[in-house]
Amino acid sequence: MDIEEIVTKTIDCAMNVRKYFGEGYLESVYQESLLVELRHAGLQAEKEFPIKVYYKDGSEVGFFKVDILVEHALIVELKAATELTPRHEMQLVNYLKCTRMETGLLINFWGPTIEIRRKYRNYKPRGSHVR
Repeated sequence: MDIEEIVTKTIDCAMNVRKYFGEGYLESVYQESLLVELRHAGLQAEKEFPIKVYYKDGSEVGFFKVDILVEHALIVELKAATELTPRHEMQLVNYLKCTRMETGLLINFWGPTIEIRRKYRNYKPRGSHVR
């Protein structure tokens, strides 16, 4: 399955979760629900996937836990915040840099509508993504 299909299916699953719950729930509720949806869609999904951070000499200097890793190809960072900030975006981009994965989704379930931003490890101009 290519990354575009994974992204599209993941977005569809997130929309289903949002449609069912609406706004106002904790991030953990959206996370568990999205995991159920992803698995029902036939996607492999792992929550709280650990990522080690290395310094230039190879020394391990920290670690992250990504909210959801889909098909070992897509990082999904979830939020239940009043608004997405540049800090949220940078968090996802840092995960992409550490894993050398190319694509991630930042999904905010809070607010009147779901907000989904696609981010890349390397800059891609607007209009070069699926949705």
